Amino acid sequence: MRVGWARPGCKPDVELGTDELAFVFDGYRGHCLNMGSRLFGRCWHAGDVVGCMINMEDKSMIFTLNGEILITTKGSELCFTDFETEDGFIPVCSLGLSQVGRMNLGKDASTVQVLHHVWPSGRI
Repeated sequence: MRVGWARPGCKPDVELGTDELAFVFDGYRGHCLNMGSRLFGRCWHAGDVVGCMINMEDKSMIFTLNGEILITTKGSELCFTDFETEDGFIPVCSLGLSQVGRMNLGKDASTVQVLHHVWPSGRI
């Protein structure tokens, strides 16, 4: 299963994250993907809640797992940065056989609770 954001031109026959159009988190493997894969965050388990947030002004994306912001191997909460935003993005999710999930596309991001996260600058 992969969740995240993609440009409107993404194709359903291309695996999410293997091209330049999708920016996704694969929590089974603990990787983020966009034109390749790199270690990111930690693995999820059945029943976990993944948050996928995009800031179109700052051109950045973060992911959360059960309310905690996931961190890159370099200690940043920004999973993806400096991407083009002019065409917009759509939420995406890919599922394997026998996988199920529930998407909430309407929750206000300001209500997301962040648990036990220390910002790189020391802010909490």
